[in-house]
Formats: sequence, C-alpha cells, structure tokens
Amino acid sequence: MSRIIRLEAENVKRLRAVTITPEGAVVTIRGDNGQGKTSVLDAIEYALAGEKSHPAEPIRRGADRARVVLETDDGLVVERRWTAKGTYLEVRTKEGATFKSPQKILDGLVGRLSFDPLAFMREKP
Repeated sequence: MSRIIRLEAENVKRLRAVTITPEGAVVTIRGDNGQGKTSVLDAIEYALAGEKSHPAEPIRRGADRARVVLETDDGLVVERRWTAKGTYLEVRTKEGATFKSPQKILDGLVGRLSFDPLAFMREKP
C-alpha cells in the first residue's frame, strides 16, 4: 500500500502555497472557512485523477501557473503543472527515471494509496 509522504501545491484553486509532510498514520487538515482545506484535497485529486477531474480554472486567480508535486513512500514523484496552454503531467522515480504513460501509472497507484481522495469526495454528508 502506498502513502503520500510529501505534498506541495502552489496556486491551485484558492491556495497560494502549501507543503505537507505527514507524520504518522493520520493527517488532520483543519482551519477556518476559506483557508484552503478543500483546495488541499482537490490538489491531491487533480494530481492523481487525470484531466477529467480538473475544474475549468484550476489556477488561482491572479496567478499564471499552478503546480502540485506529491511523493509516495514507494519512490514515485508525481508533478502536475497548469499554465494558460494547458496541463502537463510527469511521473518519475526519485532517481529521475520517467514513464511513457504517466496517467496509466497513476491509475494503478490510486488504488494502492492509503488515502484515496476520490473515495473521500464520494462520501455522503
């Protein structure tokens, strides 16, 4: 089972920038309304789930680009970037080796993550 061990997000939805390095089995994301809790979860989904999950405007208003980088405990680094020209996805090993079909790698990874952001989003209130 893979776990996310580091998350960086910049200019995604309402976020300016956040870095999370989870410690332990449970990560609590808390804050006041409008502080970016949902944007953090959405950033994870956008990085992993593919372009169909992206909103029409993933880039924070006032910014010209956005970026999410997450690292898993089994050595994968996922980086998704957005600009006015579109989105770019790279999945690589810590050593720098890249994959020809990065979304296919992620589709297999999502089922192995200990936190499935898509399952969370499907929960009933």
